[in-house]
Parts: sequence; structure tokens; C-alpha cells
Amino acid sequence: MNQFQDKHFAESVDALYQCITDEGQWPAALQAISRLMDTPGVSVLRTTPRADSLLDMRSLNQDPETQLLYREYYWQFDPTHAASRDAPVGQWIDCSDLLDPQTTPHPEYVKDYALKHGIRWVAGGKVHGDDEVCVIVGLQRGSDALPFEEDCRQRFEALAPHVKRASLLSAELQSLRKQRAFAAAALDELSHAAFVVDAMGAVLQTNRAGEALLSLAPAGPLRSKNGLLQLVSTARQPRLAAALAQACGKGARKAAAFQERAGPTAKRWAIRVVPLHSLGGAALVYAADLPALPPPAKLLQEVLGLTPGEAGVAFLLADGLNVKEIAAARGVTEFTVRTQMRVLLSKAGARRQSELTQFLFSIPGVRSDGIGR
Repeated sequence: MNQFQDKHFAESVDALYQCITDEGQWPAALQAISRLMDTPGVSVLRTTPRADSLLDMRSLNQDPETQLLYREYYWQFDPTHAASRDAPVGQWIDCSDLLDPQTTPHPEYVKDYALKHGIRWVAGGKVHGDDEVCVIVGLQRGSDALPFEEDCRQRFEALAPHVKRASLLSAELQSLRKQRAFAAAALDELSHAAFVVDAMGAVLQTNRAGEALLSLAPAGPLRSKNGLLQLVSTARQPRLAAALAQACGKGARKAAAFQERAGPTAKRWAIRVVPLHSLGGAALVYAADLPALPPPAKLLQEVLGLTPGEAGVAFLLADGLNVKEIAAARGVTEFTVRTQMRVLLSKAGARRQSELTQFLFSIPGVRSDGIGR
């Protein structure tokens, strides 16, 4: 390649790799290839392995109506695809003889489509082929132009591996984006908060209910810190970390579930961590608020003479929380909780915490029989 062609080759390669992350760059990439190959018509097609079905097509200098006509009907009669399909990957193929109106085996395609749309000289080749997909580059010139020269083959062979990488990676990324969009739409249909996270708690995806829940922190049970999903209660965070490690482990099958309380009213939340086998190393975290139990606070206050604060400590104690966890849940110091627990022991006539807990269990509604701790 001469210096002029080297410049267009570099432009083509640069434009192709921009297409990987930005589908909107394909027109610019095709324009660059057009300048490199000195041809007005450029197409990049992805087909099934035997080139018997068109997966997608990107073309230069073809209006949408012409592209649709080709995809819907004339694709199946294009003789150049069979030639590209049967050739080795990366081999330059000049298919111009197949479009000669006098000798073509497909006169309908040549007369009704190719010549009608200014296509007379066609070349290119297959740049990739495996059991899943075939990638073909097509170059077209009109009848007013000369056939493709020998140095076009050299330029094509140099460019072929770059077209292959850009096309495959672009398609793969586009597929992942679609999958992510479908997953997001499905998650948004859930009425409760849902998060897709990895073993470290990094949030990969969340639904609208999840975003709303995170905005409640610290009144809600979960928060996002530096992109990591965590329990608002730092004392309880090891519980979530252990559940994520278990759910994201190799061959994980078992889900984990536990209950959290958060906010000034110690509202109850059910947290469930489910392995995502299809992703591997990821889990789905659900968070749903539990219906309020019939509050026995009045009964506790009447029977034991408890204050509202002491009754709140009693509920959390019955749910299995320790002093540090109760303090975090209620937003008070551990000293305050210990003081209230001493009062509880005295008013309940209990000598130790285990006796107090058994007494609280005997009162209906103090402890949930739902998701346990």
C-alpha cells in the first residue's frame, strides 16, 4: 500500500474499533473502508454458518427501502454469498463474472436488483466463519467503473481480521445490552426491591423499587456505599456478606433468608439472597417489607409497666438481636440499651436474659414465625 492508502487503512481500523462500543460509528467505518478500497458500495453482513440466513447487514450508499428489499427478498438469490461461503476465511473473491448479464446463472437477481441499483462489479470475501456465525464483506462498483484491481486484494486481506474482530465484538456487546435491557425490564415488573450483585456485593443491576429503597437509607435496611450493597446496620453486615459468599460460590444451590429491622420504628424487612446459576458468581438480593404484626406494645406496657423505648428493645431482643445490634437498629448507644435491659429484667422478674427472652416468646406477636434470624 502507498502512503495515501496507509492513511485510509489506519482510518478504517480506527473507525472499526470504535464500532465495538458505539453502533452509531458503523457508517463512518464503512465510509473509511470505501475510501480505502476506492469503491462507493461497502457491506458487512453477519449470516448463519452456511450463509443461508441473514442475521444483520450494514451497508453504505443504500437507502433503507433498498436494504429492506434486499433483506426480505433478494438476499436468497444473491450468487456472491455462495461463493463467499465456500471460500476459505480471509480469501479475496472477485464475483464480477456472476453479475455479467450475459452469463449469470441468476438473471432475475442481476437484472431486477443488481443493475437496477447500480451494482456491476462485486468482490470481497468471508472474514470469519464458525459453527455460529459467518461474517462477509462485500464491495460493489457500478457499471461506469472499472473492475477491482489486484491491489484491492492486498488491502482486503490486511483489513479482514480487523473487520472480523469489530463485527463479532460489536454483535456480542449489542447482544449483552439487549439481555441487560430485558433483565432490567423483568426486574422492574417486580413490586419489591431487587438487586443483582457479585460475591463482593458490587451492584450490577437494580430495579426501580430497589433504587427507591436505597433512597430511604438509613430508614431502610439496605444502602449502597461505593457501589457495594450493604446492610444499614454495620453490626449485621457480616450476615449479608456470608449469604452473598454462599450464593455466589461455585455450584451454589441454596438461597439464604433473614430478617432485618430498620428505621426509628424498627420496621421489619425480609432479605433473601438467591444464586443466579446462569451468570455464575452473581446473586439476586430481594428486599420486601413485612406486614406489621399486631403490636403487643400496649400489653407489654400494661403488664410490665414498660415505656415505649423499653418495649422496642423487648421486640428486638425477642428477634434474637444482641446489644450492639439493638443499639444500631434503634439509633441509640449500647449503654442506653443495657440500661433498658436491666429495667426489663427487673420489671419481668427475670434473673437473666434467657429467662426474659422465654417470657417475651410467650406473648403473642412479639416474635415473628416468618423468616428467622
